Amino acid sequence: MATEHAPEKLAAVLKDLLSALKAQSLYPSGHPSLKKPIARCHLGMGELLVVDFQVALSLVEGVLVFGGRPFYDTTPLGREIGSHLEERRIGTLEFVRGLSEGELASFLEALALSPDFLEKEGGIARALKERGVTHVKTRTPREIYFSAIDAIEDVLTQARMGRIPDAQRSITIMDEMADTVLHDRGALIGLT
Repeated sequence: MATEHAPEKLAAVLKDLLSALKAQSLYPSGHPSLKKPIARCHLGMGELLVVDFQVALSLVEGVLVFGGRPFYDTTPLGREIGSHLEERRIGTLEFVRGLSEGELASFLEALALSPDFLEKEGGIARALKERGVTHVKTRTPREIYFSAIDAIEDVLTQARMGRIPDAQRSITIMDEMADTVLHDRGALIGLT
């Protein structure tokens, strides 16, 4: 179960994330001016990930939710980061323990891409994969749904062939579905 973080701490990490994102959009990758904002953001995110294994940044019905706390669009942080995610069609990002400063920089590089270019690259998930970012996860409820359908088909195929189905993939997909439903009410409505 996720720990409830202090709202001030979450707001500070979001502020550092926005600062690093703005710097990333101003300077090319590797520029010395990027080091300080990325390092500060990494330090704050690392403090959250010491307590929790993962921390989610989601856009739920137009409201930015970070670490389980809503940041409404009346706050500059909620408005700016929320619109940035919405323009890029990003529903949920999960920062996972083990996130390195280099991965964070690569993540910010991908997030700073224009929405059109990001879509041409195949979306945020593909952009992160191409950059070797493994500690920032993103999957839409639709992707999880189709993965669940594939897992069911695999289990049925194995059963028809007389083999004992491998349950690990199904368990993983069910965990993802449960997490998605708990973090995104729209996903629950979509499943009914």
